[in-house]
Amino acid sequence: MSASIRQRTTPRWVLPFLAVIVAVLAIIGLAATSSAATDGTAETRVRASSVVAEPLVGPPERIAAGQRLGEEPSRVVVVVATGVAANAATRVDIAGARFAQKSYSEMFSSGGRFAGQSIDDVAGALRSGALSPKDVPIDVIARGGNSLILNTRSSQALIRAGIPRSSWNVIDRTGQAAYEARLTGQLTRNGLTSYGTELP
Repeated sequence: MSASIRQRTTPRWVLPFLAVIVAVLAIIGLAATSSAATDGTAETRVRASSVVAEPLVGPPERIAAGQRLGEEPSRVVVVVATGVAANAATRVDIAGARFAQKSYSEMFSSGGRFAGQSIDDVAGALRSGALSPKDVPIDVIARGGNSLILNTRSSQALIRAGIPRSSWNVIDRTGQAAYEARLTGQLTRNGLTSYGTELP
C-alpha cells in the first residue's frame, strides 16, 4: 500500500517542476530574440549615419615649381556659390574656371542671342545697364578636376564690362550630353586637354 502512495506522489511534483523549466527556457529564448532585433536596429542606424563626404580633387590652375610638363598635381576643388543660377551643390568653380579654346571671334555667331553684335557691343550694354549679368548666361562644365567655360565671347563681354566672376550667371552643364559634346569639340579643335587654357 505504501509503495502505491509513493508512485502517486512522485508525478505530482515532477510535472510542475518540468513546466516551470519549460516556461523559463521559453522566456530566455524570447529575451534573446528581442535583444538581437534591437541590436540590429541600432547597427542599422549607426551605419546609416556614418556616410562621409569625400572632397573632389584636381590639378591646380598653374604649373607648380619643379612639376613636369603634363603631370598635374591634385588639389581640392573649392565649391563656390556664384551667380544667380548657382546653388550650394554646384560642382563648378567659376573663380578658377579656364577656357576650352585658344582664340575667338569678336563677333557673336549668327544663331545666338547676340547675333550680329560684337563683344564690345554686349560689354557696352552691360556697362550701361541695358543688359544685366543674368542676361548673359555662362555654361560651365567640370571635367578632369577643372571647370571649363563654354561661352568664350559672352565671358569676354562680362570681363570687358568689369563684372566680377562672382556676379556671373553661371550654369553648371556637367553631365548634359549636348554640352559635353560641345566642350569635347572645342578642346579637340584647339588641341587642348581638360586642363583648358587661360586666354590673354
